[in-house]
Amino acid sequence: MNAGVRNRYPGAHPFEDDDLSRKLFRGREQETSSLIRQILANRLVVLYARSGIGKTSLLNAGIAENLRAEGLVPLAVRVNDIALGPLESIYNGIIIASAKQQIEYIPGDKLSLWYFFKTAEFWKEDVLLTPVLILDQFEELFTLHSEDQRGAFIDQLSNLVRGVPPSKQPSEIVNRDGWSALITKRPPQLKILISLREEFLPYLEEFSDRIPEILDQRFRLQPLRRDAASRALEEPAKVEDASLATRPFELESRGKNEILNFLAHRAPSEIKKLPTDIEPFQLQLICQHLEEVAEIKQRRNGRNSVTITVDEIGDWSSLQKILEKFYATQVKTIPSFRQRWAVRRLCTEFLVSPEGRRLKMEASEIKRRVGVHAATLKALVDHRLLRADQTPEGTYYELSHDSLIKPILASKYWSFLWRTAASLVSGILSLFFALALTIALLFMPFSPESHTDDTMVFVISLLVAGLLGLMFWSVGVRSFRKFNEMRRRSAQGSRWTLK
Repeated sequence: MNAGVRNRYPGAHPFEDDDLSRKLFRGREQETSSLIRQILANRLVVLYARSGIGKTSLLNAGIAENLRAEGLVPLAVRVNDIALGPLESIYNGIIIASAKQQIEYIPGDKLSLWYFFKTAEFWKEDVLLTPVLILDQFEELFTLHSEDQRGAFIDQLSNLVRGVPPSKQPSEIVNRDGWSALITKRPPQLKILISLREEFLPYLEEFSDRIPEILDQRFRLQPLRRDAASRALEEPAKVEDASLATRPFELESRGKNEILNFLAHRAPSEIKKLPTDIEPFQLQLICQHLEEVAEIKQRRNGRNSVTITVDEIGDWSSLQKILEKFYATQVKTIPSFRQRWAVRRLCTEFLVSPEGRRLKMEASEIKRRVGVHAATLKALVDHRLLRADQTPEGTYYELSHDSLIKPILASKYWSFLWRTAASLVSGILSLFFALALTIALLFMPFSPESHTDDTMVFVISLLVAGLLGLMFWSVGVRSFRKFNEMRRRSAQGSRWTLK
C-alpha cells in the first residue's frame, strides 16, 4: 500500500477509534447495540472472547463513539505496569485516554479508586461526562502481578463496583486550590467494563467473595456469522474516502461465496461452532489481499472502480496460500538472515506442540536455545505474528493466533523434506566413494618399496570419505525424522486442517 494512506481492512491489527475505522467496521452492529444496552443498564459488565475474535476492534470502532453519544466518556486502560502496579497503570492510562478524546480532565484524589472517581471530573465543553472505566486485557492482572497486588487491587475495585466507600478514610478532602470538600457516601457516577480472554474468565471467580456480582453481567463475543461476515467482507470495499489507498471496488458474488465457504470450514477441532461461524482474523487477512489485488487493477485502469472475479481469487488452495503468506511475509521483515532462520525454528519447533497447539516460551530461554534477539521478538509482536505476555517471572511469547499453526507447520514440512533429500544424497555419494576407494585399494598391486605413498593416500582418502559419508548419512537420518514429525504434526496434530 502507498505510504501515508489507510487500508480498508486492517488485517491482523485491530480497528481504531476514529471516523474512518467506524465507516469500515462492519458486521458487528448487533453485538455493538447489545453491549451498549448492557453497559447502560448495569454498573459492571464483563466482555470475554477467544483470541482473535475482535474484542479490541469492538471497543474501539464499535462502542466508543456510541458511549460518547450517550454522554459518557470511555476510558480504555490496562493494568500492565509491573513497576508501578495496577492502580498507577489505571491513573496513567486515564490521562492518555482523556487527551486522545480531547476531554478536559480534572484528576481525582488517589487515596483509593473510590475516592479518585468520586473527585475526578471529565468535561467536554460545558458538559460533565460520566466515565466508563474499560479495563482492557484484564488477564494481565493475573499474569503480571503477585497475589498480594491482585488482592489489594480487587479490594479497591470491590468498593468501586459495589458503590461502598472504603473504611477508615477521611470524609473530607483538600483540593488543589486549598479548599476542603465534603465527600458524601453516595457512590461515584461510573460504569465499569472488564475485557479479557475467554480462558481467563474462571479466574474472576476467585474474586466472587469480594465482588459477588462480578460474573452476573457477561457478554461473550462470538465469531462472525455468515451474513455478518459477508457485510464485513463486502461493505468496506464500497466506502469512498480520500485517505484510502484504493477507490471503491466490487467483489463478484461467486468469489464472495467461495471465500465464505472456505472460511466456514476452518476451525479448531475442539471448539464447538456452527457451520456458519467465521473467524475475523482469517477474514481480515483475505480481505487485505483482495484490497492489494484491487489496487493493482486500479493502477492499470487509471484508478477506476474494478470488480474482483472468482478467477482472481482462486480456489481453496489459493485462499490457503493467502493465510500462509502472512507468516512468510512477517518473517521476511526481519533484516538478518540468521535471525530469520532462528525465527522459523522458534515458530515451528518451540511454539507449536506435537499435538498442534500453541506453546509459550520465555524470552531468555528463546535467546539461549534458539538465538532470537529481544529486538526481533519485539518486531514480531509489532507485526502481530507473536503475542507477548509479561509476568513477574519474565516475558513469554506465543503465536498470535491459532490460524498460524498450519501455515507454519507446512513451511517447515518442505524445509525438512529438502534437507532430508540433500543429506541422504550426499551421504550415499560419500559412502559410494568410500566403497570405490576400498575396492580400488583391494585390487591395487601392493609393493612396499614403490607404492607406500600411494597406499597411504588411498587409506587416508578412504577414511575421510567414510567419515564424510557417515556424517552426511547421520544428518540425513535426523532430517528424515524431523520431516516425518512435521508431516505427522501437520496432518494429524494441526487443528486447522480443512474439514
